[in-house]
Amino acid sequence: MKHINPGEQFRIPMDAVEDDVEKSGNKRLKTIWEKIQQEQDVDAMEYMSLAYIYGNSGLPASLEKGIGFLHLAAQGGCTTAQHYMADCYAYGIGVPQNIGLACRYYRLSTQDSDDELRETARRQLERLQTY
Repeated sequence: MKHINPGEQFRIPMDAVEDDVEKSGNKRLKTIWEKIQQEQDVDAMEYMSLAYIYGNSGLPASLEKGIGFLHLAAQGGCTTAQHYMADCYAYGIGVPQNIGLACRYYRLSTQDSDDELRETARRQLERLQTY
């Protein structure tokens, strides 16, 4: 079984993802999957993460696979994914709660070009630093 191992905590079974994408019958999803495989496209990883987390685009809901792709996108520099990972760590969603990692990811997401995302990240960071 091939895996992308974005960290010891996150393992994504690529053959299972391949099967899920094929079963979905979704052409757009197949294109996104190809971008992940061929280009390591972080926006495609973020899309795949949300599709798994919410069970959209014909994929079965899987928090484990979703968080794995989200982590990959965040590590690749996707600031929106960094913000979502911060939320996951701040509230213990799919990962053990870790305020230090939440703050780290919120700091990274403050570099986004979207004013609203930057401000939200700043507010969350301030809130967490008061604990």
